[in-house]
Amino acid sequence: MPGIPLAIVRPDVQVMLIESTKKKASFLRATIESLGLKNVSVSEWRAEDVGRSNSRETFDIAITRAVATMDWLAEWCLPW
Repeated sequence: MPGIPLAIVRPDVQVMLIESTKKKASFLRATIESLGLKNVSVSEWRAEDVGRSNSRETFDIAITRAVATMDWLAEWCLPW
């Protein structure tokens, strides 16, 4: 969710939202569409899987919501 406000204020930045829960990912897609945001994509992968994918080391910044303790978040975000 923090990525949507970022995408609104920074239309020049490409934002990827990672949400493994299909219902939440569907909500994010609907919200993005209703807001007309063209710079946002949604991935239904788990954070750990994104870190092992071809997206590894392709991001400049990682922003998270409070989903785990800081040590877990750091470990998940480090490969990005």
